[in-house]
Amino acid sequence: MILYQLISQLMMAISLGIFCLVLFHLKDRTPFPLLFVAYFLAGSAVGTFESNLLVSVGSQNKFWSILGIPIGVNMITIGGFLLLAQGVFCGWIFLGSLVAVLVGMFIFSIRIFPASVGSSNLTLRDLLFQVKNFRKWLPKIAIHSGALACCRVFGALFNPGVLLYIYSSQYINFTLYHRTLLKFYFFVIYNSTFFIGDMAGRQIMYNRKIVFPFLFLLFPLVGATMALLPWAEIAVISGFFIQLANGCIYAQSTRHIEAKVDPKYSLISFSVWLFLGDIGSIIGTNSIQWVAMGRRYLLARYF
Repeated sequence: MILYQLISQLMMAISLGIFCLVLFHLKDRTPFPLLFVAYFLAGSAVGTFESNLLVSVGSQNKFWSILGIPIGVNMITIGGFLLLAQGVFCGWIFLGSLVAVLVGMFIFSIRIFPASVGSSNLTLRDLLFQVKNFRKWLPKIAIHSGALACCRVFGALFNPGVLLYIYSSQYINFTLYHRTLLKFYFFVIYNSTFFIGDMAGRQIMYNRKIVFPFLFLLFPLVGATMALLPWAEIAVISGFFIQLANGCIYAQSTRHIEAKVDPKYSLISFSVWLFLGDIGSIIGTNSIQWVAMGRRYLLARYF
């Protein structure tokens, strides 16, 4: 499992390297298949790394692991918009990400990988055995998988997703306060609330009693409503509520799977849980333009 994590980091490094090549050199001459390869490698890397990480670390380390993921993501989403606001070329953000991945691979190689030498990795035979015995693990993760998938629909729609279509002008008008704000700073604030909500959910709910996960979906319903209202000063803080549910569900579901699923089914349980969550992300991503058009229609009709 540790080996798979190292391979996934290598795939991410190659993907980012391709993007750097495109942005700094190829530009408009980029062949479409090359972009497909870059996105495929990035998606495969995330899918491989996350599930193996959650299986290979203990309970306390798992807590820090699930905190580290959103910190890394939001260093890019928040820091990236700050750099864009200063006129920095986006290619440098990709290059910085590539350097960060290479540093992570180096630390992983000298500190974690050597300690795992001799540990067993999942074989095809093991995988087929786990699939065959799905009744022993799938019912235990079904509700949490459904909740994560629903939550990820909101996450993909508003991360920042549809807001990039709603607030696409160079300056954003805060109509209630009669102020304007540069678009990039608007998204810095928005992504910061997104990050705070996610982190708060993970920290607060990780060691709490497991609750019915669909109850957390009340938060993104509130946040989505705020984001779609015609007032930027309300939309800019909506990310907190949208991502609060993701943090709560993520933290509680990892605890639930760890406590209720036999350890020999942990990897496939985490993998299927994350895979179903990604289905929600795909639905949300493909709904962005429809939601943007629907909002424009409703505002024109009722506001």
